[in-house]
Amino acid sequence: MEFFEETSTDLYWVIDLQKSRMAWWIKANWTLCPYQMFQLIENLESIKCPRPLRKPRSLDWEPPIGNMLKFNVDGASRGNPRVIVGWLGC
Repeated sequence: MEFFEETSTDLYWVIDLQKSRMAWWIKANWTLCPYQMFQLIENLESIKCPRPLRKPRSLDWEPPIGNMLKFNVDGASRGNPRVIVGWLGC
């Protein structure tokens, strides 16, 4: 396979090219990356990115008190403001 006139490529060249592109992408998007470029390129398989810890969500449900209605508003429609179609009969 020849991309340029006097240069031939092989599988290892393509893999190195992709590893270096991935390393540049990591350095550009992960500003606190503690690794040097050569470490990313040589050991890309063993690099671990820390993820933020998720806060545990409360899964407890309590029934409403007396003759009250309780609406489930868990934020599932956040970012999707649509008019509620239908009606609630009490």
